[in-house]
Amino acid sequence: MSSAAGKSNLEAMSSPAGTMFSSLFREFSGAETGVFWDLDDCPIPNDLNPGSIYANIKSSLKDMGYSGGISIVAYSTRENINTEEFAAFNITLKQPDSLRAKLK
Repeated sequence: MSSAAGKSNLEAMSSPAGTMFSSLFREFSGAETGVFWDLDDCPIPNDLNPGSIYANIKSSLKDMGYSGGISIVAYSTRENINTEEFAAFNITLKQPDSLRAKLK
């Protein structure tokens, strides 16, 4: 298979840019990953919970080769949220008083 520049994927990875990317990936693959989750715009599907969302994110990052820690901060202006459920999975829940405060 060839890339847009006419090089094969193997040639592209052995290019100086590909080598630099590979080196950067190795350097940062163990870094902490931060996730900022807007629960108002991206609510939890009915068949999932904060724990399953955390597990899905962790699994996806692992599948991509990332091995560092994960911290998730969820934001919502809704009042009917079970804060203990988020805390049980080490998800920090921020509940600003208004949309304006959430955007700060």
